[in-house]
Amino acid sequence: VLFRSLMPQPAGQAPSWIIRFNGSFNHVPGALILVAIPVALWLAIQRTAYYRALIAVGGAERSAFSAGVNVALVRWLAYVIGGVCAGFAALALTALVQSGDPTLGPQYTLIAITAVALGGTSMAGGRGGIAGSILGALSIFLIQNLLSALNISSFWNQVVYGGILVVSLVINAQARTLFRRPVSVAVHPVSAEST
Repeated sequence: VLFRSLMPQPAGQAPSWIIRFNGSFNHVPGALILVAIPVALWLAIQRTAYYRALIAVGGAERSAFSAGVNVALVRWLAYVIGGVCAGFAALALTALVQSGDPTLGPQYTLIAITAVALGGTSMAGGRGGIAGSILGALSIFLIQNLLSALNISSFWNQVVYGGILVVSLVINAQARTLFRRPVSVAVHPVSAEST
């Protein structure tokens, strides 16, 4: 019954409660709600020992394991958190287009990765944050609007996103090697009992 209220079938008209997020709730935009909840979740996570363990696992998994971090649990929770955030993004996209289409998501993969890389998140792991990711997403939004205003075809849009991704990855890699310095991070082990 719960899943039928979410989306009765994998394609077609979205339920009215999802479409309502395209409008506002008592003068609060629904899109703002769908962005604010994951941001608040991430800001809360940043204040926990789990966040330090996540950064440690992302930066140097073997070193984190040697320091006593439960790498499997940290990785599993990272996938859960990523899934929750992807769920909010799916709700926002479904509310925007007002229908369900299982083939709609893959075209946003390159754009999402480019936005995060442009925001300074290292694809090698261990560095990144929500502020940079939001700035990267806003930059991609502005680039999309510019390309649309110039009537550039969608094929070239993908080329531009790919080029931006490559340039941002190179800059991130160069910055990582130029500014590499020894860092001592106090990591508190995350175990099954503490979560």
